[in-house]
Amino acid sequence: MGQTQEVNKAVLAEILEKVIGEIEDWVIIGDKYGKIIYANQTVYLACNSDKDKVLGDDMCMFVGIDLSDDVTLQHIQNFIYNGERFEFVTNRFVKGNKRIYLANTLTTIWDEKGLEYYVCLSKDITNTEQLKEEVYKANYFDPLTHYPNQKVFIESTLKQVKKSKSNHTQFAVIIIDIKGVGEINNVYGMNIGDRIIKEVGKRIKEHLNNHQEIFRYSGNSFTIIQQEISSEQQVAEFLQLLQVAMEEPIKIHNSSMYVEFRAGVSLYTDSSLLGYQVIEQAQIALAKAKKELGYTTYTFYTKGIQEEVKNSFFFEKELQLAVQNDEFIVYYQPFVELASENLVGMEALLRRKKRNGEIVSPASFIGALEKMNLIEKVGMKVLDKVCHQLKEWLERGYNVVPVSVNLSALQFKNPHLAKNIKKVLESYGIPPRYIVLEITETMVMEDIGIAQLIIEELKNYGFAISIDDFGTGYASIGYLKKFMFDHLKIDISFIREIVENAEDRAIVEAIIAIAKTFNLHTIAEGIESEEQLYVMSTLGCEMGQGFFWDRPITAQQIENKYLKACL
Repeated sequence: MGQTQEVNKAVLAEILEKVIGEIEDWVIIGDKYGKIIYANQTVYLACNSDKDKVLGDDMCMFVGIDLSDDVTLQHIQNFIYNGERFEFVTNRFVKGNKRIYLANTLTTIWDEKGLEYYVCLSKDITNTEQLKEEVYKANYFDPLTHYPNQKVFIESTLKQVKKSKSNHTQFAVIIIDIKGVGEINNVYGMNIGDRIIKEVGKRIKEHLNNHQEIFRYSGNSFTIIQQEISSEQQVAEFLQLLQVAMEEPIKIHNSSMYVEFRAGVSLYTDSSLLGYQVIEQAQIALAKAKKELGYTTYTFYTKGIQEEVKNSFFFEKELQLAVQNDEFIVYYQPFVELASENLVGMEALLRRKKRNGEIVSPASFIGALEKMNLIEKVGMKVLDKVCHQLKEWLERGYNVVPVSVNLSALQFKNPHLAKNIKKVLESYGIPPRYIVLEITETMVMEDIGIAQLIIEELKNYGFAISIDDFGTGYASIGYLKKFMFDHLKIDISFIREIVENAEDRAIVEAIIAIAKTFNLHTIAEGIESEEQLYVMSTLGCEMGQGFFWDRPITAQQIENKYLKACL
């Protein structure tokens, strides 16, 4: 009977070993010292290893327990001394640099003498953990730069407020906006724009220290939390380093691309501030920085800025409504032939007429229209109003003179500009000879190749082209011949002191001589006195514009004072 039981035990042990050896879970048994004395076949296959390398290895190390973690050590002590069941998740690398995740349950076997064996049952949950990891990355990391995203930034700022409040330290939140990526996307495609963003993010990160952390905030912006700052100057010096780094061209294929950055900074110096208020202040500072012109690329938040940005926001909303409600009107300022003082042309000038009847000068809103990308829409509306007025005057039988219409830089960049202008004129039946298009030399020199194509197309349609503000830009004389302009307007800055200032007079004389060489008609801006008129006539200028004859006036005033008189 006893022999049968011994045989049965041996068979049973063999069966158990076979079953355990073939199950999908890991089974590892260690001695009382934690050295592996048994592992089933699943372990060897998963680890791409054999018994010689597994048996005798430290059990904790083998399954990937982090013994440097205090919490984990406490769990192990409770497990050993109190017999508590220990369940934990680990991850480890196996051959081929493959990471596997294990859900482990650790138990013990005791005899009358004490602890005899450790048994670890482990389930491979790699696919589940990888899925969790991917979900985590999708929720908390930007897929392009792999930096923490806006959600993490907000959470980190909230935590930093608590930490700084507790430690009585200061920190800064910096929001950096990258300018120019939208244009690059439009010209070269999103792929190139993405490469620009990655390169910018890389450059920023290269300048970070251990107290700074970068986040991808939105499409074209990054944020930085700078901890334990001692002064505003410390942050300013960091931003100056970034400014220099951004000035270097970004090389993509055979092209060198340039971007600009603007930064808004909020300093946490007031312990009563909440986390979201710190972020809001940085956003306000950024809005101010984006409106600034010149070399300075960053702005620190102040209460004054908040009020300014708020007023600017309401002004822009008001301006959007003005465009929607067509609150813009056209005034006209005559061009007079200096020899005869007869009307030979006029310039269309934009004004805003508020609902209360107040007339607003363009100086107060042109810049905002440009920044809001509304100037092109308003510019075409001006042309439409001019053509409508010209049609009325022609139908009344007046001797109509050409009207000069200013083109904005944004309009001039539109490859469909010539066709769009021609379409407006055709809708009113206005021949191109009645419209002179004014552009500045700065617009031309910004991209000479595109400018030449657009000007040639406009000339082919029959439009006259006037170069405005001549002498104030940086163009060479040669481009006057290259672009076949019709009129050259001498800038008002040379006319103001032309009577007293011999240097200005010499410059104007040279400009007029150059214009005659290229068969250009000259127009003097800003003539206000008899003396200025005399000097300009003596120097050979052909036409003038200014308060000496008239300020910008309404279409009805032009009609009454000039057009009816010619009938």
